Amino acid sequence: MSILRLFSLRNLLLACCAVGLVLVIIKSIGIYHKISWVKLADQYYAQQQWVPAQEWYSRANNNRYFTYQEQHIANRLNELEPITAWKDTVSASASELQAATDTQQFDSFVNAYKRWAQHVEQQRQADTRFQKEYNQIQQQYQMRQLIQTGFTNFRNQFETGLQQNLAQGNYTDESYKWNLLRIPTNYWDTKEPRDTYIRNLLQTYDQTKLKRLAAAGDFDAFLNQASMTVQAYQQHSYEAPWVTALAENGARSVIAKDIEAGQNDHFISHARSFMDTADQIGLQSSSVLTQINRQIGVLQDQASGLSAQGQFQQALSLYESLSTLEDMSEPIARTQIAWATADPAHLLQSSNASVAYQHITGGVNWEDVPVYSLATDSNNRLFFGQMTADGAASVWSGEIGESAAAIQALSLETRLSSREQPVVLVQSDSGTTGYTQYSLYTFTGSEVRKLLSVAAVSYEVDADRSIIIHQPLEGAPGQTDVYTPAQDGSYTLSDRRTDDTSYLSVSAGEVSSHLNEPLQFSAEIVSVDADGALAKQGDSYVRLTGDLEFTTGTFTIYGRFTGNFVQMDSSSDERSGSDTPESPNSSTGTNNTDQTETDGNSAGMPDEDFEPEYGLGDTTPAGPINGAASIPVVEVDRIQ
Repeated sequence: MSILRLFSLRNLLLACCAVGLVLVIIKSIGIYHKISWVKLADQYYAQQQWVPAQEWYSRANNNRYFTYQEQHIANRLNELEPITAWKDTVSASASELQAATDTQQFDSFVNAYKRWAQHVEQQRQADTRFQKEYNQIQQQYQMRQLIQTGFTNFRNQFETGLQQNLAQGNYTDESYKWNLLRIPTNYWDTKEPRDTYIRNLLQTYDQTKLKRLAAAGDFDAFLNQASMTVQAYQQHSYEAPWVTALAENGARSVIAKDIEAGQNDHFISHARSFMDTADQIGLQSSSVLTQINRQIGVLQDQASGLSAQGQFQQALSLYESLSTLEDMSEPIARTQIAWATADPAHLLQSSNASVAYQHITGGVNWEDVPVYSLATDSNNRLFFGQMTADGAASVWSGEIGESAAAIQALSLETRLSSREQPVVLVQSDSGTTGYTQYSLYTFTGSEVRKLLSVAAVSYEVDADRSIIIHQPLEGAPGQTDVYTPAQDGSYTLSDRRTDDTSYLSVSAGEVSSHLNEPLQFSAEIVSVDADGALAKQGDSYVRLTGDLEFTTGTFTIYGRFTGNFVQMDSSSDERSGSDTPESPNSSTGTNNTDQTETDGNSAGMPDEDFEPEYGLGDTTPAGPINGAASIPVVEVDRIQ
């Protein structure tokens, strides 16, 4: 056990001695080196070789094995400090440039180069004592070769990138162009001058790119790429006139082919794309624009011809397509108006094409409305549409009382209408031969309102906007009714006129011979009651009825014999029985025979000695009227 311990201790001592010996040797070498380096540095210093002197003083200063002439070394290094600082700068720049080259970081390389160039300029201006030594240090680090190699490698890399873009047809990254422009002329190593080389390279690249896009038929991509290329050059302050020329020539060729082939849709699409990019490319006054404008005029003439031939839809489609190139609102409106004029249904269908319109009609040039349309449908709705000068259509509708089957005609009553409230005349079957139902409707907002509806022979509007109805169905022969507008716009009866020439002039005794004919006769109204009046002419009596206020006196009576008779009682002068159609000489009632026998007179004739008491109003005649006589009934239109 003790032997092992002794052996281990001995080995430990031997190891320590060995280590100590090594340290002594190292220190001795360090001491030797420091002394030698100081002497060598002094020799270089004496020879004014400042760079090696600084280098050996620096080494000696960094040797810490023992202290030797430290103050001397410090003084020398302080004197040579500019060289030390420059060496540090060059070393750092070289390391930075090499790292950027190795990692292919062009931005970092350019930034390092710019900093290095700045250091060189600053050093040149700051201290002129050691210019020779500064150059020596740069040569030691091979700074120019390092920079040249870096820029050359990057140039090759960028050219390769452009070729890859062409090979792949992918032009999203063209930073290679602008990086080439960042390489300084001093470090451009081609036989051809830098500017010429770059211009030829970029022109070849752009031509190849744009020609391939044009050949592929993608016109938009071609123009977009040309536009982006021009803008990119502008951003980098580089003139590239070949791009504008390529874009113009390519566009001219494509558009010329469209025109020659008659492919209007392609022409319009390509023309729009070119017009959108012309300013960006710098082709504001290009001959291609002249070519486009000329073809627009040709197509406008073509659309106008289609419209003249009645092919309105085709004309509109062409105009609307051209509107992407030029304002076509005027010819579009003109075509819409022409279409609505030729086919009034078109105007209405612009609002609702699903309606089955009936009784379609229309008109033109009403007030400032170039064209309007009228129609109905099977649901008894009335439609009114109008189109303004700019082609804008508006359609109003509402329900009316007339059925579609009964309607005969529709028209706009322009003499009563305004832009805000058009008035429509609806003519329909009245159910009576020779008579028409005239109905006036106006559109107010979203509803239709009836202004007047009357059946008559004819209808007209007077200059004062009153409505004249000739021979109304429920009126007398020759009757004319006048309607004037009320405050709410509806029309009310304001006057009634009659044409006397249409009435046959007869005597009272002849009335019963003219069934349902318009008659006029003079007679004296001798009595008035709740149901009418009794009139006398000579020996003949006539019963008068009608919606009139009768008074006693002598009048001209207008009316018609309807075929009815009434019995007159001589004792009471009251009618007996009901109004019944009879012949003028027939009689009914129980007292007729006795009366005839008593008086000895023919039926319907009063006693010769009878004298009426004129002007007694409701007082009955004083004498007998032949007992019970049958007298005709006249439906009175008017008296005067």
